[in-house]
Amino acid sequence: MKKAAQAHRSSGAARDGEMNALIRKDSSISSSCVLCSPTENTCSDCQLSLQRMSSAVRTAVTIAVGCIFGIAIYKSSVYRVDILRAQFSFRCNVMLKVFLSGTAVSTMVLAILHRISDPNVLKAETGALKNRFGAPAVILGGMCLGTGMFLSGACPGTLAAQLGSGNIAKGSVTLLGALTAVAFVTLFDKRLRTFVEWGNFTKGHPNRLTVSGMLYGDSDDARVNTGVILAMVLALVVGLVDFLSPGFGELQPTDVIGQWNPIVCGIIIGSLQLPLMLVCGSTVGSSGAYSVLLGCLALPCRKILPAKIFDSLNSPLQLVYLASAALVVLVAAHEFSNRLRTAPFPYAPEELQLWQSYVGGFLALFGSRLAGGCTSGHGISGAGYLRVKSYLAVASMFGGGCLTAYIMQHV
Repeated sequence: MKKAAQAHRSSGAARDGEMNALIRKDSSISSSCVLCSPTENTCSDCQLSLQRMSSAVRTAVTIAVGCIFGIAIYKSSVYRVDILRAQFSFRCNVMLKVFLSGTAVSTMVLAILHRISDPNVLKAETGALKNRFGAPAVILGGMCLGTGMFLSGACPGTLAAQLGSGNIAKGSVTLLGALTAVAFVTLFDKRLRTFVEWGNFTKGHPNRLTVSGMLYGDSDDARVNTGVILAMVLALVVGLVDFLSPGFGELQPTDVIGQWNPIVCGIIIGSLQLPLMLVCGSTVGSSGAYSVLLGCLALPCRKILPAKIFDSLNSPLQLVYLASAALVVLVAAHEFSNRLRTAPFPYAPEELQLWQSYVGGFLALFGSRLAGGCTSGHGISGAGYLRVKSYLAVASMFGGGCLTAYIMQHV
């Protein structure tokens, strides 16, 4: 373990140095402009134009990715309360198929991109592998997330699609619970930090330990080979799940027609890592958008509220991503319902009670912040990076959801 950790530290330092060198190289290349003299530095107007163009491209890609994500969630039907809840009793495995196929593709994509010496890819990897959260916080946060998912019938990513599908009344209550959790964690960040960082078994290391790092040392070859093998194993597992539990399993909703194969939807979601990393220097994740939304809603009271509530406004693209998903689902759900009669619009889950919506929304976001990631942040991206703590978070999430399902159904 000690040798693996030393290899992990040296590899992380080497890749950080490589990223800085690439950024310096990129800056030197862009220091001359076709509109200016090739022997002089770029003028301030040209620098501003390049920055605006880069920002516009990232925004456009984020909107496109958000729209694709929303359609994939909607057409898989995993946004529905009954389907998501049934996953935790394994009566319907649609969510598991989407999740496993998305993680498999994400793992493969991230392994391949690891070989590319691109500044945006290295930026995403450096950010994704920063080390802070201890194992107890990850496990407890994952369990809270799973409990919140069962109660509200949504996770931070699918809530956007649920709102877009017309579940405004109860979905808004879930959103209110989520924003309450974000405000609570933000305001009490210093008090929670001691627990969050307690039990961090990789404390002092530049990066989080990964499966490949623990087993073989975190060399590039070990990282890529382990990622490819794990992606293939996940693909076999999701194929087995689909064979044993085809379609909606024991759950047979009568108001859903024309659902896409959830494995296809998962493949689409996992593939979104490619444009996000290459263009935006980020990975798939949803929970951060709620911090941005809270900051936006609190702007009228900026003078009287703590400044840290507005720190998230420096990363507005996370909100753009989820807002795009909600809007495209709104259009798609309306059109599919009216023209193709594939699903009811507006979607109104009768089995969901208001207290469940609020408490579930609170626990889902509180757990996400406590664990350092949500279903997509830990499951799609974190597991794709082979992070040990992400696997702990995913296992805890399913454990918390299954335990809550059992209690609600038998007690």
